This record gives sequence, C-alpha cells and structure tokens, in this order.
Amino acid sequence: MDEHYEKETFLLRIQAINKTFLENHQRAINIIAAMVAIIGFHVYAGFAIAHDFHKALPLFVLMLMTYAGLLYFLLVKQWLKKLEPILQLTADVFSRIWNFTLFDISICKVISVIIILAAFLVWIIIDSANSRIRLRSVGGMAMFLFFAFICSANPSKIKWRPVICAVLLQFIVGVIVLRWPAGNEAFRWFSEQVVTFLNYAMIGTAQTYGFASSPPEICGFSAVFIFSSLQIIIYFGAVVGVLYYLGIIEAILSRIAWLMQYTVGTTAAESLNAAACIFLGQTEAAILIEPALKTMTESEIHAVMAAGFACIAGSLFSAYIAFGACPTYLLSATVMSASVSLAMSKLLYPEIQESRQKDIGSFKFATSKFSVIVSIH
Repeated sequence: MDEHYEKETFLLRIQAINKTFLENHQRAINIIAAMVAIIGFHVYAGFAIAHDFHKALPLFVLMLMTYAGLLYFLLVKQWLKKLEPILQLTADVFSRIWNFTLFDISICKVISVIIILAAFLVWIIIDSANSRIRLRSVGGMAMFLFFAFICSANPSKIKWRPVICAVLLQFIVGVIVLRWPAGNEAFRWFSEQVVTFLNYAMIGTAQTYGFASSPPEICGFSAVFIFSSLQIIIYFGAVVGVLYYLGIIEAILSRIAWLMQYTVGTTAAESLNAAACIFLGQTEAAILIEPALKTMTESEIHAVMAAGFACIAGSLFSAYIAFGACPTYLLSATVMSASVSLAMSKLLYPEIQESRQKDIGSFKFATSKFSVIVSIH
C-alpha cells in the first residue's frame, strides 16, 4: 500500500513539474514547434518538387499563395497604413467626382454604365460575326431578366447596380473560362485538383468497406450509395469543419465576399453567403452566416435562398463527375451562378428595408462549437 502511494505521489510530482514547465515556457515551446514544423514542411516540399514537379505542383501553388499572403500582411499592409492619409485623400476626391450629380443624375455612373454596356455589345457583335445564331443565348438571358422585372415584388424599388454588375461579373468569368486559353487551363487544372482531393475519400472507403465500395460490373450491380458517394460527402464535411476551426474558411470567404460586395454592391451577409455557396452548398453556407439570419431583411433572405439553389455543394462535386459531368464546366458554372443569383434575387425581391450588415469587415462569423480540432461523438 505504501509502495503504491509513493508511486502515485511520484507521478503527481512529475505531472506538476511538467505542467509548471509548460506554463512558464509556453511561448518558447510554441515558437520551437512552429519552427520545426515550418522547416520540416519546406524540407518535404523541396524533396517532393525535386522528385516530381508535376505531382508537387499543387503543393508549390499553395506555398506561393502562403508566401503572397505573408508578404501582404507583414509588408504591404503595413506600408499602406503609412500611406493612409494620402490614400484617404485620393479616395475622397474620387468619391466626389464619382458621386457628382447634375439634375439629380449621377453623371459618372451613367457614363460608366453606357461605356461598359457599349463595349459589351460591340464585343458580342464582333465575336459572333461568323455565327449570328449564338446571339440567341443573349436573347435568352434578356428574357429571363425581363420576366424577373415583370414579376418583381417592387419594380420601382429595383437598384440596378447589383443587377448589371452581377451579370457583367458572370460574363467576365465566362470569358475567362471559355474563351481565354490560360483561364481555361487554370480552371481545368483546379478542377482536376478538386477531383483528386475528393477521390482520397474513395481510397479510405475501399480500405474500410472493401468489395462493397467498388464491386465489379456484373449484371448491372453498382456501388452502394452509402459506401461510395455518401463517404465523399462525409469526408468533405469533415475537412470543411477542420478548416473552419482553423479560421481558413473565414479568411478565404471573407475576401471573396469583399470582392462581390464592392463590385456587385450587395450587403455583407448576401455576399458571404453567395461566396460560401460556391464551395460549401446551401445548408453549410446558411450555418456560416447564422449570426446574421435573425436580423436579415426579407430581400437578403431571398438572396440567400436564391444563391443556395443556384450553386452545387462541394461535397456533391465528385458525385456529378461520376455521372459524366465535366469538372471544368461544373466549377465554372457554380462560380458564374453565384453572382448572377444575386442579380435575379434583387430583381425579383428588391431591398426596401434597412440592412444591419452592410460592411463585411464588421460581420461576425458563427463560432465553432468544438474546443478541439478533432471531436469524436
């Protein structure tokens, strides 16, 4: 009994010493661990690139994006803060010129819209010179917008900036993906990486379920849904949960939402939801903006629902590909639909109330309900 008590006391002392050491040297331990992880990652990346650059290209791209982010936050952003007075003065002058009105008409805005629309029409006419039948698609889009205007809840309250800018943003993405060789190649490469990433779930599924996940094609017998496609959905949801816990999802989506807010002109919640629908899907995007749902206007709720139905969930990406869909077209379609869904929603249900979440910088994301990165239920 005494021997057991002495061993337990000794272990408690060791535990207390370790706890005290960790508390007193927490900062140093974190720095050392971070340095070891960073050095180890760069060593691994170096060997991977030297062994096969083609396979290591996604890792190399992620490294470049990380370096660019660090360069911006550590150097460029600090440098811009020093130039803030000059930038603010320039912004004020530009704002006065941009908002200059004559007979209650914003001259610069009207001229800009006319120039953009004229350039758009000229390009369409020149590009379709060899096949005028292609102009039918423009007529189809015009009819959709026309019927949305007729069916609008408040036609006189429609703000045309979100409508025009969202349609132009969709057109720009379409040109980049379909007509620009470099953009098409970039989208194709990115879609291939998404497919590769989602197919990792099938490797784990094959090891877990074996024959049930990939049976031979005999008598029309195919893989069971719960052992194949459903595993991809679970895998994607788990990865998104980890990225959300680490704050990576917030960082990516807030930048996309900022771009959509300042180009299309929608509020923070609408822009964030549309950006989230590109990758997450309708349900997950709504959970992401949970803090704003209670205070959203009816027009914003309509925009949230429209964006959710316009895009596909990232977890279903691989399932559609398994049915024979082209990954590049799927990815480009969901990106294009995210912006134009805002245009259609603002046509059908214009904003007539005062929004409480106009600035993406003040938007608060839903906090993670887990205290650790991996939770077992």
